[in-house]
Amino acid sequence: MKWSEVSIVAEARETDLVGACFYDVEATGVVIEDLPDGRVMVRAYLPVDDALDGRIEAFRAGIAALADADGFDAAACPITSRIVQDSDWENNWKAYFHTQRVGKHIVIQPSWEE
Repeated sequence: MKWSEVSIVAEARETDLVGACFYDVEATGVVIEDLPDGRVMVRAYLPVDDALDGRIEAFRAGIAALADADGFDAAACPITSRIVQDSDWENNWKAYFHTQRVGKHIVIQPSWEE
């Protein structure tokens, strides 16, 4: 399945409100990344389907309404989107954990490794 990764750069104090705008367009979760300049990048993944364009427009409208209500410059909060392929997120993390020898007789071995 393909997903649209929708991202917005915003002030850190707006994080929860931006997240709420994502939930309003049926995102099931958000990713928040702190940026060096004190702002945050908030990302969500929306399914690529017939409703995607409407969801993105509803998100833009939600951010504009938030900007009007909260008095920040929506133009200074760029919104981007890109299509990403579905990956096996459930199992990809396993690539970072390998068998480790702790002592002469102790070995920690993940169950998925031989």
